[in-house]
Amino acid sequence: MLTPDAALFLDVDGTLFELVSHPREVTGESGLTLLLQRLQRALGGALALVTGRTLEDIDRIFHGLPLPVAALHGAVRRDHSGRVHNRIPPGGMPQRLREGLSQWVEQNPGAWLEDKGDALALHYRGDPSLAEPAREWIEDLLRDAGE
Repeated sequence: MLTPDAALFLDVDGTLFELVSHPREVTGESGLTLLLQRLQRALGGALALVTGRTLEDIDRIFHGLPLPVAALHGAVRRDHSGRVHNRIPPGGMPQRLREGLSQWVEQNPGAWLEDKGDALALHYRGDPSLAEPAREWIEDLLRDAGE
């Protein structure tokens, strides 16, 4: 039962939607959007989405419903009033990281790089054995970049 002091933070991929082979395959259903609107009203507005997706992608999936959201893993947030808070560093994603990850993906079939503009997501769902090599590659990239 929902109580007046409850709040819901809902993950999009893997919770509201099943994980799929590629994030662009997810399309929102109007029934889910209506349900989220009802939940938001029932909770006095205390409902937010949490996602690695861009804010624009969330708005597409949820048919423009202006829910509070932590997008790009919290780097971009929209609050209850609709105000967007952007914590993306000036200059965005360093090109050397984008190039380094692209190189690793070329060498590792089963992995792919999702370029979200201000963020990158390295996917290896196609070959879970790539998890440790991916982590090591990223650590090396960051160490070399002085991050």
